[in-house]
Amino acid sequence: MQCAIHPDEYSRVSMCSSAKEMWDKLKLIYEATSEVKETKANILVYEYEMFKMSQMETISNIFARLCNITNGLKALGKKYIDSEIVRKVLRSLPPVWHTKAIVIEDFKNLSTLTVEELIESLMTYEINLKREEVEQPMLLKSN
Repeated sequence: MQCAIHPDEYSRVSMCSSAKEMWDKLKLIYEATSEVKETKANILVYEYEMFKMSQMETISNIFARLCNITNGLKALGKKYIDSEIVRKVLRSLPPVWHTKAIVIEDFKNLSTLTVEELIESLMTYEINLKREEVEQPMLLKSN
């Protein structure tokens, strides 16, 4: 075992008297204890439950942030299905997005809609919102 580990790791386990003791110490260092895992999971669940999109955030940003949370939870044994994540994203949108969220809820089957399909739809809407923001001042200036 000593030949298979990096010198940095070896310095952490060199005083161990058995391979099992070395393994347990390395496991503690890299996998953490069940208490640490539970604490990490609780923090990520809290982040998931409190997840909201801010006014200045883009759909791409919230998707990346949400993926970090859900991937972290998955690594710790907690998995959310697509329909739960889709509903979570729709609930997390700011008021300017509520019309789009209602349209999606009314015209899409949320139990079969994938997260990727939702994000694609929201990104398209976001592009149109930005275009309207740019065009609105131009229309006002021309009048």
